[in-house]
Amino acid sequence: MARRFRAQCWRDVKDILLLDVTPLSLGVETLGRRDDRANPAQYTIPTRKVETYSTAADNQPGVEIHVMQASANSRKTTGRSEHSNWTDSSGPRGTPQIEVHV
Repeated sequence: MARRFRAQCWRDVKDILLLDVTPLSLGVETLGRRDDRANPAQYTIPTRKVETYSTAADNQPGVEIHVMQASANSRKTTGRSEHSNWTDSSGPRGTPQIEVHV
């Protein structure tokens, strides 16, 4: 009975659009090992998201960008990038603006 029902349902279908989704969430680790989620799990891909981050301390000489992939019970690093020796690093916290494209 179920097979016949499925066959009848598919007979009327003219077009199908298949979407690919990411099974894990993608985010940037921020100060204090907190995960700032850029894309949640089951998000359609390809996708693009831009987040702006800044420094956490006065006169901070650089930052490390740590991109994480996470599931409900595990976290995994997918990329690290270190940015230092800025020409104007003597400013107060929040002065340098770092755009991260995920």
